[in-house]
Amino acid sequence: MGVRRVNPASVSLKATKNTGGMMHKFFAKLWDDESGQDLTEYVLLIVLISLAATAALTALGGAVSTGFQNAASEVTNQT
Repeated sequence: MGVRRVNPASVSLKATKNTGGMMHKFFAKLWDDESGQDLTEYVLLIVLISLAATAALTALGGAVSTGFQNAASEVTNQT
């Protein structure tokens, strides 16, 4: 039994040529396809609104909490 030697450069070049063309075609088709563009824009809009709401609630959270505590103490002191 002999050891079969394979030139690694020839193997990797063949794999690159075969998959490179397929990958190029796939990305070109994906780039030109606009069927999911509207959905993507809606998702981005929802994400931006969610981030703005989270930032606003975080900033106003202390003030709202203080307001409720003041109202609760006023109600408690009235009775």
